[in-house]
Amino acid sequence: MTTTVAWLAGLPDLRLRVRAGRRGTHRDIRHVQTIEHAEPFEWLSGGELVLTTGVSLSDDVDRTAYVQRMAESGIAALGFGVGLSFPSIPADLLDAAEAAGLPVLEIPRSTPFEAVSHAVLDQLASARYDALLRAARAQPRMTRAVLHDGASALVRELAATLEGRVAVLDRAGGIVAAHPAGFVPEALPTATADALTSSDAGGQSVTVLAIGRRAEHGRLVLVGEQPPGPTGQILLGHAASLLALDAAKPDRVRAAQDRVDAAAFALALAHGGETGLHGAAGADGRIRVLALRAADEDAAQRVEATVGAALAEARRPGYVHRAATRIDVLVASDVDTADADRLLSALPTGVRSTTAAGLGSARPLSRVREAAQEAAILLGAAERGGPVVDSTTTAGALLLAPGPAREALTAVADRLLRPLRDHDAEHGSSLLESLRAYLEANGNWEEAAATAGVHRHTLRARIGRAEALLGADLSSARVRAELVLALATAD
Repeated sequence: MTTTVAWLAGLPDLRLRVRAGRRGTHRDIRHVQTIEHAEPFEWLSGGELVLTTGVSLSDDVDRTAYVQRMAESGIAALGFGVGLSFPSIPADLLDAAEAAGLPVLEIPRSTPFEAVSHAVLDQLASARYDALLRAARAQPRMTRAVLHDGASALVRELAATLEGRVAVLDRAGGIVAAHPAGFVPEALPTATADALTSSDAGGQSVTVLAIGRRAEHGRLVLVGEQPPGPTGQILLGHAASLLALDAAKPDRVRAAQDRVDAAAFALALAHGGETGLHGAAGADGRIRVLALRAADEDAAQRVEATVGAALAEARRPGYVHRAATRIDVLVASDVDTADADRLLSALPTGVRSTTAAGLGSARPLSRVREAAQEAAILLGAAERGGPVVDSTTTAGALLLAPGPAREALTAVADRLLRPLRDHDAEHGSSLLESLRAYLEANGNWEEAAATAGVHRHTLRARIGRAEALLGADLSSARVRAELVLALATAD
């Protein structure tokens, strides 16, 4: 429903005549204003039907300039009432209006200005009601479209309702959906939380609306002959909201599933079993547990969220459970140290530098508690910010990890090595380091001497002195094994 100059001129009861500017009668009238002033331009905002009897347009007024200024102000038309100040509309005014393309309606004396105003206002009210009714009908159609067929169906519905071309862009500017097919918008203004409208070189209106907060889900673009009115803006906002909800739906579903998976993993860690955990198992039905420890609970929350998101992005099945600063990640058996490093690389540098990681060996899903316990032992041997300690590549890590076994070994190592440590402290000798070089070289005197940085005869003398202080025979493999383990524990 339109309120154009041509529509108004066609109302038979008003008996209006178009006297000039007929080519502009397609213009929409947005409101009516009666102004009997020779220079009313500062009070005009565009789209008005200005009514006048010409009382201020006597022959000493430049009526040509008056018409030109009216046209520049963007009014829809000039309604000139005859039979009062002028028996007919002045010829110079009509000539100027024709040249400017400004419609001039002749209003006979028998037609009150109030009747013209009422006709326009009634039509505007009807048009607004009609637009609201169309919007009310369009919104459910748009909702059904996005629910059934996604963004493609929504843009078709929106394009038909707003009589324009519509596209949905992703965050990088790629086309997600467009109508008509092949439509690619150009020269877009930057989208914010609000709709922005500009005009391209072809004189068309370009409206951009962010989808989601800070355009996190992309942008909605409408290109048409005119900027969207209030109803069009409502429909655009509704469409952007529907698209944001549709884009966020996978995130919400994944978040809900993550909570269920975490609860199932927590039950398995506490009581055993494998219910609800089969999605994490590899093709061989086996799993591994990656145990992580963060510096504090705030950092642990970030580790939990980041690792979960990294698993989803890598399309890796996995369950994440956090308790205080400890995070356990249940993954498939084919996950190796490189995969674990990639997951942890998503952490902020400050968090990664204070996070330790241990990766247990592959076990059947039914033994998930044992897998977690093994990963915890490996975690004890891991350094914060250091490499992932992997059971398949780190020999001795389980034995030397913190715990009762490590405490016992430490006590034995301290007792076994104290004679050498005391001698070195008292005499400034290097018996302990010489013994280490000898054992690590597997008794090869040349290699050990080079490592210790002394002549081989000097090394032989030091090893002999060490044997005497320890009361041990280094030709015994068992003795050497005990000393190697003691030195490793001391490290």
